[in-house]
Order: sequence, then C-alpha cells, then structure tokens
Amino acid sequence: MIAREDELTNQRMLWTATFNGLLFTSLGFAWDKPDATFFRVVVSVLGFATSFLNGLTLIFAANAQRRLLLWWKLKTPKGYAGPGVIGAEPLDARRLMSM
Repeated sequence: MIAREDELTNQRMLWTATFNGLLFTSLGFAWDKPDATFFRVVVSVLGFATSFLNGLTLIFAANAQRRLLLWWKLKTPKGYAGPGVIGAEPLDARRLMSM
C-alpha cells in the first residue's frame, strides 16, 4: 500500500509539472498581447489552483503513509527480523505516534 501511495504521488507531481509547463508556455505566448489580460488572469488562477490542490493531495498521501507505518509498527509480529515497509523511517518515533 505504501508503494501504491508512492506511485500516486509520483503521478500527481508529473501531472502538475506537465500542466504548469503548459500554462507557463501559454502565458509566455500571451504575455505581450495587450488584449489578453483576462486570459493571463485565468491562466494564473489555474496555475495557482492546481498547485494548491496538488499540495493538498501530497499532504493527504504523506498522512496515509504515516498511518500505514504506524499500523505496521503496532502489528509487527514478535521476533520479526525482516525489512521494514519503507526505506527511511522518521527519526522521531513520538511524532509518528502523535499524528
């Protein structure tokens, strides 16, 4: 499940980068046109809105990964000596528990 969250996070970042690149390109073409003020405002608002919404989804994905890691910490079998569920765990275990 953590690997799936990582895949979704990667896809969201790529989509946002691609969409923002398209918006910046269209803004660059319309920047010097005197009658494109409304278009520039719409493109700017779209860029801000998509970046903000992508930021929210990244926060939600990080919380989901934290909850999965906490579940793993609570349900790890006694004497388990295998690998963890993520490569680098947070350094402060108390913060993990409080989230």
